[in-house]
Amino acid sequence: MVGSSQEIEGLVYRTAHYVLKNKDDAILAAQQALIEIYKTIHFYKETENFTMWIQRKVTTSCMEICKPIKFT
Repeated sequence: MVGSSQEIEGLVYRTAHYVLKNKDDAILAAQQALIEIYKTIHFYKETENFTMWIQRKVTTSCMEICKPIKFT
């Protein structure tokens, strides 16, 4: 079970790095995910697994970073 803020930050970064395979992108995704987690923590339901909830937020942040840039 994830508890302290350091454990959460570690989980967020490790997940982002696992998905993106790039340190700089992982740091950016982790920062964005932590902000999103902070802003939406009130939506977390205790019936959910907290670690999985965090990992979904991180994965979403990673997908945002990986979106291709559209030139117009």
